[in-house]
Amino acid sequence: MQRIPDIRIWRTANEYQESSVILLEAGKGWSASILAALAIEIYLKSFLSTEVKIELDEDIYQSFKKTKRGHSLTELFYRIPKKYQDELVSGYEKTVCERTLIQRLERYNNLFFDARYIHEQNPTVYVDNLIVRLAEDIRNVVANISTQ
Repeated sequence: MQRIPDIRIWRTANEYQESSVILLEAGKGWSASILAALAIEIYLKSFLSTEVKIELDEDIYQSFKKTKRGHSLTELFYRIPKKYQDELVSGYEKTVCERTLIQRLERYNNLFFDARYIHEQNPTVYVDNLIVRLAEDIRNVVANISTQ
């Protein structure tokens, strides 16, 4: 039986979340925000993965994780089974944030996609670094769900 959330995917998200903190501390807020958005996307995808096994030879398999496609944080959230949506929402309510998880996801919904190429036509022109804190909070909420 597959564990939800998937710990391997959670660990991948941690790499981006930790990097976003380092970048923010170095004064690179734009890049920090984009990595934080990517981390949040991957944390949500940790609830949506499936394991794929490929037979390489007789009785020799390679396995990997496949996640849902897309960058919209709200769409990913609503694809998560309701039980885990509820756990994410209630876990986030325990943080010291004045907004709900859904409000935060809506605020940063497509930030990773819209802000990553600032040289393109009609890019996002403003990001705030609160998303770095949000990524850390979601990391902790997902970790708590994983240990239940």
